[in-house]
Amino acid sequence: MGQGGASRLGRKQITPLGRARRVAEAAGTAQPPRSSSSGSSASPSPASGRGNLKAAQAKASGQKGAPPKPRRAPGESGSLAKALKASPGALRRFASLCFYAIVATAALAAVSAGCLYAYYSFSDSDYFLIKRHDIRGIFRVSRQEVLSAAGLDRPVNTLTFDTQAAVRGLKSLSWVEEADISRAPLPDGITVRVTEYKPRAVVSLDRLYYLDGKGRPFKSLEPGENPDKPIVSGFTLDELLNEGPLAGQAVSEVFELMDILDRRSDDWRLDEISEIRRDPDIGVTLFTRRSGIEARLGFGPFAEKAARLGKVTGRLRARGHLAGVTHMNLECAPRVTVRWAKGMKPPDVGVPEEEEGVEGYDGEVPPALMAGSAAG
Repeated sequence: MGQGGASRLGRKQITPLGRARRVAEAAGTAQPPRSSSSGSSASPSPASGRGNLKAAQAKASGQKGAPPKPRRAPGESGSLAKALKASPGALRRFASLCFYAIVATAALAAVSAGCLYAYYSFSDSDYFLIKRHDIRGIFRVSRQEVLSAAGLDRPVNTLTFDTQAAVRGLKSLSWVEEADISRAPLPDGITVRVTEYKPRAVVSLDRLYYLDGKGRPFKSLEPGENPDKPIVSGFTLDELLNEGPLAGQAVSEVFELMDILDRRSDDWRLDEISEIRRDPDIGVTLFTRRSGIEARLGFGPFAEKAARLGKVTGRLRARGHLAGVTHMNLECAPRVTVRWAKGMKPPDVGVPEEEEGVEGYDGEVPPALMAGSAAG
């Protein structure tokens, strides 16, 4: 029977070859199986082969006739990739920016290396060695002491010279209050400006110290020093260093009295005073250098009491009664109490006509009278 032959019942009989062709067409392949009877093979057409390959790829990807999507590389930014694909010049600009950044970094590194090389070259050069020292403001400190304290007594390069350390070294000197150093004139000069302490008095503490105008002890006296300043006593080191309000006020009162005495030209001028003793209970007492008279002023006003002290002293000298005077008390104004050494009281000392009375006592003053004078 043929491929399309009819059966005995009148229906068209499907042969095995025809059934295989239909299965192949349904599966999308156009290559029929070989016929064993004919002995010849049918080759598939190129067009049908390409169609079958596309259909198989579409079936594998789930989309008929559409090519598969390319996979994105790991870490690739979608926006950056799209921007670079959309604008071919963006990649070139980005590469140029990176190149210029690398060039700038290399140039900066080269300049820094050049500056360091120049600095170390100049710091080793004799051209910048300090050879000229301009030192100003020294009176009690010697030039050699300044150079040694500042570290300028040896070869120093002006570029590597530590001015702050030099200032600290200068302030370690006892007489130096402030110091300033500048690198001028360049390239081999240095200028040192020094401000020294100005001693106002000598204060007696555990030992004798110079006292500046602010009431601060700043230097102890060396053996053999003669400051030619009155000695201030009655203070403690703790009071002066802590600068408490009471101590500060007491020091100010002592300095005020010293200014008043400095303007006088009689026996009570400042250079005739050997000691100014301050006591928190009885006030201020003066001691003269040559005559050794003790004058108790008490508390202010000091200008008025200093004027009365000079008037009484002049009157006693005019009468020839000043010799032998050891003590004067001006606490009981307007009366002045005078005491002579024992056996040296003049016989005719009385109360003068002026309002400042002078009462004389021979030897020791009676305790009751001294108590009354202190209370007044």
